[in-house]
Amino acid sequence: MRKCTKCEAFKLPTEFHKGSNKGFASQCKVCRAGYQKLKYDEDAFAYAKQQNVKKWYGITLEQYYEAMATSDSCEICGVKEGLCYDHDHTTMAFRGVLCSKCNLGLGKLGDNLESLLKAVKYLSKEAK
Repeated sequence: MRKCTKCEAFKLPTEFHKGSNKGFASQCKVCRAGYQKLKYDEDAFAYAKQQNVKKWYGITLEQYYEAMATSDSCEICGVKEGLCYDHDHTTMAFRGVLCSKCNLGLGKLGDNLESLLKAVKYLSKEAK
């Protein structure tokens, strides 16, 4: 029998997940599931989003939602799913709303016009 550190009930070892250091986790499966549910609760998600927006973009969550409301589709390809906040990495200024593919594509090209023009030139040439 093992004692759960959360509910303090004595339970069979099969009621605990296997742990890395002592053989079994300190909390039983039921208590651990309750913790996981609480961890991903809406309020916890909103708080995490607020912290991430402040850390990544230096703005409030309200400013983030205001900027994201400027467009309901990607400003490059028009897709309406997977939209993200695009910003200039030097000034941190908001540029627009892009889908994740377009945003990643610009980022992979170094977020500069010269690289993008080279990519256009490359795509314009005839295949051999």
